[in-house]
Amino acid sequence: MGSIQLSQVDAVPYQPGHLDSLVPGQYDKANLDLLKKTPGWEGVATSIRYEERTLAVVGVAVVRREARIWAVGSDELRGSPVALCKMSQRSLLHLWNDLDIVRVEVEIAPENTVARRWAEWLGFEELTFDRMHYYGPLHSTG
Repeated sequence: MGSIQLSQVDAVPYQPGHLDSLVPGQYDKANLDLLKKTPGWEGVATSIRYEERTLAVVGVAVVRREARIWAVGSDELRGSPVALCKMSQRSLLHLWNDLDIVRVEVEIAPENTVARRWAEWLGFEELTFDRMHYYGPLHSTG
């Protein structure tokens, strides 16, 4: 596995079989198990694929024109911050262009400082409620 070649990373529509090649990071093991056990969830999801394996699955649920992002990712993708950020930017642009939304939020555990820095780098503002950290809006259109 060496470094990830960004030109070979692709975002494709999620398929349940993509989970078979995903090795989750330390914060994502429970989420991966939940995703495998919940085949009927609603929303839109994208698989981040590289060399026949899945580096992450990113999804969004839209409620009242607000998008809630969720992700299950690998440490391999997190270890390549340029690829992670570029794919994140590309995915966010698809959200704004393809869905009729006015807000995007992502929920991040307080101890996950890497994910918090990533959200801030993408332009999210921190909003803290109870013990979880919510980030949003990236921008508003209405």
